[in-house]
Amino acid sequence: VGLNNLDRFAWIAAFSSAPQLWPAIAPSNATLAATPAAPAAPTTPGGRGAAAAPVVLDPALVAKTFPTLSSKDNARIRMLWIVCGTSDGLIGVNRQFKDWLRSKNVSFTEQEVPDMGHVWPLWRQNVADLVPQLFKCQHAFGHVVLPRLLRRGSAPR
Repeated sequence: VGLNNLDRFAWIAAFSSAPQLWPAIAPSNATLAATPAAPAAPTTPGGRGAAAAPVVLDPALVAKTFPTLSSKDNARIRMLWIVCGTSDGLIGVNRQFKDWLRSKNVSFTEQEVPDMGHVWPLWRQNVADLVPQLFKCQHAFGHVVLPRLLRRGSAPR
């Protein structure tokens, strides 16, 4: 949602995201069978371990999902934060999505947390790491600008 609506979202965070579930990217069973397997993440007790069927993101479908996203958007993106645990079954698709962003020269902050699965403690720590970043003063042309996290109505004030 955020990357296609940069006029409304400048601070975007993804914790253990699942880009293969976005409608335009969602692979069919035929796509899964026809693509080479991505390396599976090890299983982690208490978390989402290795995916049942490895998913390979089709860069053409990702491009179709984000048709206008390019390096020019770096000026509009204040923060794109992508975090996933290395033991999360979603680590492979997260890495593929980050590779696609790199191919478009879109800047982002990434973190891969060693030996963490798809678990609440990972997200709780990342919320604690992210929130202070959202409220840091940003200086633009000598003015202090704070992120507007909640906006009522469609017109900016």
